[in-house]
Formats: sequence, C-alpha cells, structure tokens
Amino acid sequence: MKEEQKGRRRAGAIIAIASGVALLAGGSTFALWSASAAFNANSDVITAGNLNLVAGGSSTSWDVSVGRTDETANVTDPATQALDLTFASATDASSAQANVNATNQLMGHSVTLGTWLAVPGDTVAVTMPYTITLTGDNLVADLTVDPSTLVKEANITNMSFALAVFGADGKQVGTTATVSSTSSTTPVNVATFQANGAGQSAGVDDKDASGNTITTVGTDGTAAVTLVVFGYFNQTTPDRVDATLADTLGQINATLTQVRNA
Repeated sequence: MKEEQKGRRRAGAIIAIASGVALLAGGSTFALWSASAAFNANSDVITAGNLNLVAGGSSTSWDVSVGRTDETANVTDPATQALDLTFASATDASSAQANVNATNQLMGHSVTLGTWLAVPGDTVAVTMPYTITLTGDNLVADLTVDPSTLVKEANITNMSFALAVFGADGKQVGTTATVSSTSSTTPVNVATFQANGAGQSAGVDDKDASGNTITTVGTDGTAAVTLVVFGYFNQTTPDRVDATLADTLGQINATLTQVRNA
C-alpha cells in the first residue's frame, strides 16, 4: 500500500514538473529590462520664418525713349521720393531699349499712358513698388512675373516687353529679363533674393548659378523694390500697320516663390 502511494506521489510530481516546463516554454509572460527618462525641452521652440510680397503705392509711367535730347531728369518713384533707377550695365539697359545716361541711370519724363501716343522706336517704363519679406535662415526666393498678365489683348507682335527690378538704392537687382511672349503663362524670373541670415553667423551667402552672391534683404527681413515693365514699340514695325495700337496693361501678377536650388 505504501509503495502504491509513493508511486502515485512520484507520478503527481512528474506531472507537475512537466506542467511547469510547459508554462515556461510557451505560456508565461515576463519583462526584459528597460529604462526611460524625460528631457525638459520646453524652451527649444521651432519657429517658422516668413515669406511675403506686398504691392504698395501707385504705378507711374515714364517716356524713356532712346534718342530724346531733353530727358535730363532721372526717373523717380513717388513712393521713395527720389529713386534713380540705375542699370547694372549698359548691356542690360540696351536690351530694354531704354534711354540711359553715361552712368547707366534711366532717363525720362513722366507721362500719362491714357494720353501718351507711342510711335515706332518709343519705349515706356511703368514702375511698380513692392515690399518683399523674407525671414528664415535658409530662405531664398525668386521674384517672377506672369507674362500673360502684362497686356489684356492677345500676343502683340509689334510690342516688345522687358522686366527689371531695382532696389531702394536705385541700383538694379539681377539682370533685365526679356519677355518672349505675352501669351505664355510660364513665369519669367526677374530677380532672386535671400533672407538676411541673422542667427546664421557660421553660414555663407547663397550664390546663383553663375556664382554671384544673391541680393540680401534688410536686417528687418524686408526690402523695398521697384518692378519696372518696359514696353518697346518695335522700330521695324511696317508703315502704319499699328496706327491703332492700343495695348492695355493688365493686372500684372508678380510672385515671390521659395527656391531650394540656389
């Protein structure tokens, strides 16, 4: 009898051990070691910069036709009281078919487009003031114009248009851009600007594709610029073909767009 009880106890023990092994092998859950810690980064705030373009003041129109001898006054913008528009070089000035003096200053006299009558060889310059805002350590932006907004009519074959941008100091920013077609909606890049870079003391100025330093906005993140649209009545226009020429400037759309390839 005692031997039988011992046998039963051993069998029960074997069953219990076997069950324990089964639990350890498959069904039991236990934690691997881990640790965590929090870091107080409440003072490390990521702040976005800003990009903006605002049209300001009124446009002005100037007769800057080449060949006039009475154009002794520099073109000025009432918004800045005294803005002498100066081309970067004579090449840029001639590409716009504009009258400039020996120091590349744009010369002309004020006109009212509604009453001014153009003849072949004449050039009109329409100035439009803008304020650019760029704040951001790595912010570079192109100022472009939609050529299809220059005139309300369809593409004009006997009028040529060019675009240029001048800073508050009157000096040209970038180069004069020729408008190939006023039917195109492809933006024409007129100038490129970069943010001032305050807080980026270890950085370097951005360069354009030619290696030139891109124009920097002011320390307050803004720049007052003047967009100038040149309209040239082609001197090669056949006799009196455009005697009824009436190109109406449209609502010119300028856009400031961030770029990452400068």
